[in-house]
Amino acid sequence: MKTNVKILIAAFSLFIIVANVSAQNPVGQCSPELTDWAKANVEYYSTAPRSEFVALPYDKQQALYNEFSGETIVALWQYKAGTVASDGSLSDAEKAELKKLYAYVQPRHFDTPEGKEEFNAFASEWAAGMTKDYGWDEEKLFLWTYTWLTKDEIEALKAKK
Repeated sequence: MKTNVKILIAAFSLFIIVANVSAQNPVGQCSPELTDWAKANVEYYSTAPRSEFVALPYDKQQALYNEFSGETIVALWQYKAGTVASDGSLSDAEKAELKKLYAYVQPRHFDTPEGKEEFNAFASEWAAGMTKDYGWDEEKLFLWTYTWLTKDEIEALKAKK
């Protein structure tokens, strides 16, 4: 059991590293062409309606996410936080815990190394608690904490393929 928790914590830590990328700290997930495209379009998509951003192919979303300011990233997550209340697969206690996580996120957690470290520590502890207290697996952690996309947005993206 402890091994499973350690694996989940490691997986969640990987999420934190990916989720906390910024223009100053890109994760080599995007090709140079995508990175260039994102840099050329980040200003537009930083203020575009969410529907335009999530309609892009996932690799372009990731490239833009890597370039977004902490403020823009927090806005993406705050929108997702608004979908928690209507999700029938979560208990009221799980919803309350997710709201705590989403409320904790601040732009500085994405814009500064100190903020990233602070958030990583909080998020690792939070993920371990969700695994222990609610039996969350990697899939549930991914859905609610790894991707900025809502369930409906993920389904729409899958339908395009």
